[in-house]
Amino acid sequence: MFIQDLISPNVPTLSLADSAEKAIHLMQDYHLTQLPLLNKNKYLGLISEDELLDWDDTELTFANAHVNYFKPAALHETHAYNGVKIMIESKLNVLPVVDEQENYKGSVTQENFLQYLANGTQSMENGGVVVVEATQFNYSLSQISRIFESENVNILSILVHANPSDNLLQLTIKTNKQDLRAVVATLERLNYVVIENYSEHNDNEDLKSNFEGLMNYLKV
Repeated sequence: MFIQDLISPNVPTLSLADSAEKAIHLMQDYHLTQLPLLNKNKYLGLISEDELLDWDDTELTFANAHVNYFKPAALHETHAYNGVKIMIESKLNVLPVVDEQENYKGSVTQENFLQYLANGTQSMENGGVVVVEATQFNYSLSQISRIFESENVNILSILVHANPSDNLLQLTIKTNKQDLRAVVATLERLNYVVIENYSEHNDNEDLKSNFEGLMNYLKV
């Protein structure tokens, strides 16, 4: 998916004729800490609330102020994943999107990215989650997929987190079923380390354990 497909209609823009005071009010109204500044439709930079609060005269317009423009942006045909990378590395609240001539196309918010990632990982779907640890040398996605398929469990998504310091991978696997006891048993039998298992069975066991603990406490 291109980043232009995630553009939010709820990000206002600033012009050179606007004052710092107006910009601060817009940020507060839209619950944002950064807004794009435009000259007509050309993207000039990203204005931050922290910067504006340091101004001695907030009635000054951007045309009459000396502004050190911070100019992060993503090209409109950048993949959404690369947009996430830019936003994280630059610590952005909003990410402006431009074309090759730096014409402003719109902005993507953190909320837009979060919704995109949630949809991509199927996190809103019912089903259990297993976190598996493996080394980068014995990691086999095809083998892990076959293990789940052999227990009639479909994998909806996999997130892979690498730790370069110890060559370990953590695979967060979202499935279509709640009861993952058989899958966990097979994974462990094949020497995969199951770090966490979020399933209906475990939730019920935790509830039962907590209830029994409460009853024992009340008997004291």
